[in-house]
Amino acid sequence: MDLYEGFMNAVKEFFGRKVRIVADRFHVAKLYRKGVDDLRKKELKRIKKELPKEEYKSLKGVMWVLRKNVDDLTEADLQVMKKLKPHAPMLVNAYLLCLTLTHIFENQITKEQARCQLRGWQGLVRESGIDCFDSFLNTMEERMEEITNYFIERQSSGFVEGLNNKI
Repeated sequence: MDLYEGFMNAVKEFFGRKVRIVADRFHVAKLYRKGVDDLRKKELKRIKKELPKEEYKSLKGVMWVLRKNVDDLTEADLQVMKKLKPHAPMLVNAYLLCLTLTHIFENQITKEQARCQLRGWQGLVRESGIDCFDSFLNTMEERMEEITNYFIERQSSGFVEGLNNKI
């Protein structure tokens, strides 16, 4: 399920307190990707004011590039990232951190391994000084149990929401 507390409380009330709540991977990804998307909007607004119009045009499509998985990046996408990095290194690093977190969810690991890797990821984010993940970090602290429950059976409600496997 998503991480809405009302849903969790309703489930616990109906099924009992010992029911295992599993945070849906789609909703978790949506939360951490929102931070990167918000940073993108902020950074591109800033860059647009600073760069000559033609140079800014060379960053066209960066939104779609930042939403792709690493395996789906084309040579043209990599060129856009290369042009973006000198102007918005924090945004490029946030994208890489986002990919790292997605990779953790794609690995066939145990709940305890996931907890360890997620804690490591949290440390990387804190060390980076990037604050676009702050809200998600708070959610992770509050809902680590529900998030890591995903790794027990790796079930997602994506099929109900019309999503494919690439989250």
